[in-house]
Amino acid sequence: VQLTNDIYDDLTPRYIDAQNIVFASNRLSDTISPRKPEINFTPSKNDIFVYPINQANHTFIYLNRITDTPNENEIQPYPTKDNKIEYLSDYNGLYNRFYAKKDSNIAFIDTSIHYSYSLQSIPLTNCVTSINEHYVTKSNNQILYSIYQNGKFKAYETDDKASSVKNFKLTTYKSRIN
Repeated sequence: VQLTNDIYDDLTPRYIDAQNIVFASNRLSDTISPRKPEINFTPSKNDIFVYPINQANHTFIYLNRITDTPNENEIQPYPTKDNKIEYLSDYNGLYNRFYAKKDSNIAFIDTSIHYSYSLQSIPLTNCVTSINEHYVTKSNNQILYSIYQNGKFKAYETDDKASSVKNFKLTTYKSRIN
């Protein structure tokens, strides 16, 4: 079944559950519209989105944007069993593993409670070379990832008990362009 039909690239889709699909895309908006966007180029940077399947037959489809980083590239999203989304990001100039954490606060109360939501990207690795690919098993959160270092591909397997990385630093290249 084709879910999108526009000029953007929608990459590595994965089911979160029976109602939602997570994917990486270079789309500018979080709305899929039947109108052709008025742009002369498609961006080369990807963000992470969630597609609610229950909107598949709607004229306008409203996606949940997980990341919104025009200067970084996020790819290969995976849902985890504890409802996080892990992905690779070149935030510091090298691809490292991140997870998105959603938080909510009460915005105001009138006849009902209204919430404001925020998303935070938290680094899980700080590798000396980019992670090429990763795979997260949803059933037990085992992580497999590969890197290319010193002329060789290396594969690693770990569990997802790693905490966030402290002192996450930008590479020299990323420091100069920011």
